[in-house]
Amino acid sequence: EDADRKERLTPSDRNIVGGNTEDGSLREQTVYYDIRLNAAAPGKIPVCLIINIEAQRDFTPGYPVEKRAIYYCCRLISSQYGTIFTNSEYGKIRKVYSIWFCTQVPERKKNSIQKISLTQEQVFGESISEKENVDLMQAVIVNLGDEDAPVDHRILRLMNVLLSERADARSKQKVMEEEFHIAMTKELESEVSEMCNLGYGIYENGMKEGRAEGFEEGREEGITGSIDLLRESGIDDEIIVEKIMKRFRLTRLEAENYVYETCAV
Repeated sequence: EDADRKERLTPSDRNIVGGNTEDGSLREQTVYYDIRLNAAAPGKIPVCLIINIEAQRDFTPGYPVEKRAIYYCCRLISSQYGTIFTNSEYGKIRKVYSIWFCTQVPERKKNSIQKISLTQEQVFGESISEKENVDLMQAVIVNLGDEDAPVDHRILRLMNVLLSERADARSKQKVMEEEFHIAMTKELESEVSEMCNLGYGIYENGMKEGRAEGFEEGREEGITGSIDLLRESGIDDEIIVEKIMKRFRLTRLEAENYVYETCAV
């Protein structure tokens, strides 16, 4: 077997595990990923992957989302130097995925999936490379629709429900159990809430609605709304404290005051 194709699995590669969500270098700006994880695809030859998942709520943020997704793929590859490979060990570079879920999408683009990947074209002669040496990055743009609107694509249907900013945790659980036969344990609920960034949509909506009465009032509504949603998902208060500290840039004392005051109300 080709030594470059055969990778030694580390303990973290045997399952899907969370990775560092911050990527910084001396010459490039620091990138903060929503989720970055390592995964190993099963098979005779282990295929180790690096997967990034992003929730994009503003469909027109002032730049093409596709270009940002490609940039993230490039950073996920370049950041492997010094950890996955060193010197000239380019054969060890792992394939990367950057998956973007867009939730506030124009009507004409709802319920669509776009895939962007590296391909090769034979211009002259016979020199096509092995696919695994070229197919090293893939960006996927998933444009979601409304959670209550019918859609034939099962993955889109599932994601529409999971990432809905309006449906509560019980409604999501009902759809997952009845339509997809997924038994929702508390552990799974916690993982789903992490992936979906529950409550962040409420934060944005709260900010918009609160601007007329002041920036801080909208922010307060977003924080308390996030706490309520996370509690509905069965997440412990200690974990909620950590989540809102990160999402709303609060100190631990500020976060604890929000969580435990909300609990006392």
